[in-house]
Order: sequence, then structure tokens, then C-alpha cells
Amino acid sequence: MFPGMFMRKPDKAAALKQLKVHVAMFGVWVAVVRVTPYILHYLSDEKEELKIDRLTRRELENEKNLQVPGSFFALV
Repeated sequence: MFPGMFMRKPDKAAALKQLKVHVAMFGVWVAVVRVTPYILHYLSDEKEELKIDRLTRRELENEKNLQVPGSFFALV
């Protein structure tokens, strides 16, 4: 048959060592993904903070006297 079919199971110590390495690499990647937006915000020239308020159609019409199409804000 094929020689790869009858390979021995790896040693538990070696498997645990490899698992620790893979968990550490995963942790590093999670940290990089979590920290990247903060670093990019710090390095950007624009220091303005973006604030998003969720307003209903009626609030928009009352505050800004705008006629908002009903189909666009129907889900709000």
C-alpha cells in the first residue's frame, strides 16, 4: 500500500510543543489585528473623531427640515 498510511502517531510531548507554538502564533495574529486600527489612527494626520448617530426618519425631518425618501429609511 502507501507508506504514509502506516505512519506512527506523533509523540505526545512533540504534539503538545507544536500545539503551544500554534496557539502562540494565533495569539500574536489576534493581537496584531486588534492593535492595528489604533496604530493607524495614531499615525494618521486626521485627528477628527467620527461619531455616528442613529436617527429615525422623523428626527431627521424635524432637525434638518429634510424630506427623506421613505424607502431609504424604512428599515430604521
